[in-house]
Amino acid sequence: MGAAAYYLSMLIMASVLRSLQGDDQGRRLRRACWTPYIAEGILAGVAGLLNPAGRFYVIAAALPSTLGANTGLIILPFMMRDHRFRSGPRLEPIHRSALWIVTGVIGALLFILLFGRGLTWVR
Repeated sequence: MGAAAYYLSMLIMASVLRSLQGDDQGRRLRRACWTPYIAEGILAGVAGLLNPAGRFYVIAAALPSTLGANTGLIILPFMMRDHRFRSGPRLEPIHRSALWIVTGVIGALLFILLFGRGLTWVR
């Protein structure tokens, strides 16, 4: 059921992002998919370096599970080559927002500092 739900979510995302598909928008679609994939891999790797279990744990477990769980972001541009996802309205350019950048940096730092060492539950 999990694989079917994942595939269904990919179909939904492909229909939502179809406006990024096209001759001049293909690069925009790849950037919209690859940027968060690479960013979450870097973020998980940096946070994992603080883990007391050591670097081996990061390489053997943390990064593969994080990157593997989000391979849909890599597959999505190839999946959208299908004719069902070729048409869609044109999108306006996405402008950078200082507020969102600062919010993302704060969120990343909180993730690294709070979850990087791991959580310990005391009974």
